[in-house]
Amino acid sequence: MRPDASRPVLLVHGAWHGAWCWRDVAEGLSARGVKTLAIDLPLESIAGDAETAMGALDGIGEPAVVCGHSYGGFVLSSMAASAVAHAVYLAAFMADEGEDFLAMAALAPPEATNGLGAAIAIEDGRSFVRPSEAAAAFYNDCPDDVAAWATQQLRAMPARTMGEPVAGPAVWRSVPSTYVVCEQDVAIPAPWQEVFATRADQVERWPTGHSPFLSAPERVVDLLAGLAARPAR
Repeated sequence: MRPDASRPVLLVHGAWHGAWCWRDVAEGLSARGVKTLAIDLPLESIAGDAETAMGALDGIGEPAVVCGHSYGGFVLSSMAASAVAHAVYLAAFMADEGEDFLAMAALAPPEATNGLGAAIAIEDGRSFVRPSEAAAAFYNDCPDDVAAWATQQLRAMPARTMGEPVAGPAVWRSVPSTYVVCEQDVAIPAPWQEVFATRADQVERWPTGHSPFLSAPERVVDLLAGLAARPAR
């Protein structure tokens, strides 16, 4: 990598979301000259989503800073370390090999009440977010119009996906990693995130809800642009 160049950034969304959620972050990174790609995951399986993300990295052609949000942490952990320059877990499940959602839930301390219980419904084997609960669960610190817009973009996904474990060595075991704890998160409360954060090389703590890419995108841009500018370790 040239001394004056930055590494590319790949943005991996969470459950029920899509590449649309990164709109402000992608624009901010691009404005700083950072090559940025936000992908749409199929959300049919963790393995399939990881394959999609790896395909995107193949297209980029060099190791990237990869930021996974929420469920996107399972996807990030499942990616090949050779393609990842730095792994960023943004209010994400920093899963290890063999861990699925139930294994991660077992790590939650008693005070970390999962705020998603009332928000998620399952019909015909597919899970979705109740529109009436989405703003409170995901976008509690976003402007009302942003929360309403985001809620309209959410999609259903197979309920079985969250039961699939990470296969193979977790990427964070062999590449530099950062965990971002979102202290006002309702979906994955901060005490639960703090457990995951013990696995990371460095930890950031932000006074935001679950979706800082919409409520405080400048924080996400600053972090990722800074990491993209670092030489590989």
